[in-house]
Amino acid sequence: MGVALLGALALASALMVGLAGGIPASVVQPFRPRAAHAAEGNREQCLQWARSRGPERATLADELGRRNGLTKIHRLAESDPGSGRSLYTTADILRLCRRS
Repeated sequence: MGVALLGALALASALMVGLAGGIPASVVQPFRPRAAHAAEGNREQCLQWARSRGPERATLADELGRRNGLTKIHRLAESDPGSGRSLYTTADILRLCRRS
């Protein structure tokens, strides 16, 4: 009975490997995280964010955070363009820009 179970497990795992290897990239691509799609345009905006100050910096950080699906400091907060306060932490924006 133990040998039959091992054989069944080996067959199941071989089938799973075979199926996983046969999935075309066009099917897998749409399931990439949002951050992977948005990261392509982050470099220029990260450079602008690094050079900016005040309300402009907060606006750029909010846009980067929104496009890349970052977590807000306060979940239901809304952006106030003139306040100079970002909805996202500086540490999260820095981490995002280091990866870009």
